[in-house]
Amino acid sequence: MQESPLFTKLKQTGRVSANPLRESFTHPVNLRYVLLALFGATAGQGVVWYTGQFYALTFLQTTLKVHWLPAFLILSIALALGTPFFLLFGHLSDRVGRKRIMLLGCFLAAATYVPLYMGMRHFTPQVPAGQTAVLLADFPVGHLLAMIGLVWLQILYVTMVYGPIAAFLVELFPTRIRYTSMSLPYHLGNGWFGGFLPLIATAVAASDATREAFGAGAIYAGLIYPMAVALITLVVGGLFIRETRGHRIDTAIPVPVGSEKAFDWGAVLFGLAMGLGVLLAFGQGFWTALIGAAGLFALPTIFFRLEFPRYRALVTVLVCLALTAAISWLLHPVLVARGGMFRFFANTLPLGIYTGVLTLAYWLGRPKAAAAAHPPENG
Repeated sequence: MQESPLFTKLKQTGRVSANPLRESFTHPVNLRYVLLALFGATAGQGVVWYTGQFYALTFLQTTLKVHWLPAFLILSIALALGTPFFLLFGHLSDRVGRKRIMLLGCFLAAATYVPLYMGMRHFTPQVPAGQTAVLLADFPVGHLLAMIGLVWLQILYVTMVYGPIAAFLVELFPTRIRYTSMSLPYHLGNGWFGGFLPLIATAVAASDATREAFGAGAIYAGLIYPMAVALITLVVGGLFIRETRGHRIDTAIPVPVGSEKAFDWGAVLFGLAMGLGVLLAFGQGFWTALIGAAGLFALPTIFFRLEFPRYRALVTVLVCLALTAAISWLLHPVLVARGGMFRFFANTLPLGIYTGVLTLAYWLGRPKAAAAAHPPENG
């Protein structure tokens, strides 16, 4: 395979990055683009993709007890009917923009997943007596067509978020660090946010707390995860990412005056170590504490360190955690006492409060001159 013409031109002129990994993840401007691409595009794209093409199959076979043959038939036909729309939305993004189509796909997915899956439950026959699964012969033709249509709609959302994503990522990063920079958000968005979706969604739907809270509706509770991630992408992408269509991909990201030469990873590592120590002190296992420290301490520190001095970033994260703990301490007993759905959300409340508090602190405290990281303008 040959290199792209733009990269070949860089090699000929001697302007290839000597260390694209360092240049991508130690320069604050480049790192901002990587994070925005992850949370403002690929995370939502990943969960929408995995919901339509993988969780739908898991839901059919595990929850609705559909035999593998009709389940694979439904998904295969829906995929075949949906495949041309990858080309359609990719082409349409050249006309109306990448961002608009991808975020619309995330919005439609978050808004319609529950009724779509309720429809799948409605059109699936009960398992006949003496059988362990719903066979193809048990489906009335009309119900089978309805099931294909419901899964096809989910595939349609997949084509909306996935069709423009390659062009979007290419246009977002400069040639000298493009491959390295786009790899992390793309593979984390799909491999982690999307890849863990069937496991997380199935575990949530099958948990005792979910069954107590939602009763018969617990089978749809697994959709909370993809809906939440899609909404995060909708908000982050809508607020912080500017349209890339029409951008000249041979131009570099402009560096603001006074921008630091290297990102301060020391503050992030300190936050990770501090969080790990706190969670271990509260009796969490090592791996649980490490994951929690990365999500609750290190990741917010990365975002705040892009805008704030080192100690202000760390202190802001700690203040947000303390405020979250105080609000949760007041609300948690009230919600638990009401039982049912309120008890379920009482257990997830701290994460939602923490996200909101962090967002508010970031929005109010960041320098106004660096209000948002946008792709470079044309020319």
